[in-house]
Amino acid sequence: MGEQPKIGVNRGNAGKGRPKGSTNKATAAIKEIAGQYTEQAVNTLVSILAGGEGIPPAAQVAAAKELLDRAHGKPGQSVDVNGNMAFTGLEVIVRR
Repeated sequence: MGEQPKIGVNRGNAGKGRPKGSTNKATAAIKEIAGQYTEQAVNTLVSILAGGEGIPPAAQVAAAKELLDRAHGKPGQSVDVNGNMAFTGLEVIVRR
């Protein structure tokens, strides 16, 4: 017998599409255009953070969060797992 194909592997699409790691042309163009407004956008966030008449506190918090995320990166997400994580078995119910 011949070699069996791996389950879950779609060999009919191998090599098609954009190569892994290459830049998307549409995304690159949008990033270039958006990059022209970086300073203006940061200044807007700073003015919202400073508050003033009519600026709700929720907007100030959102602006502060955005500035911190851009300056220091988004915080990592951690998962705290407590308890018994042992596999206790599998119950199979067959109904006819």
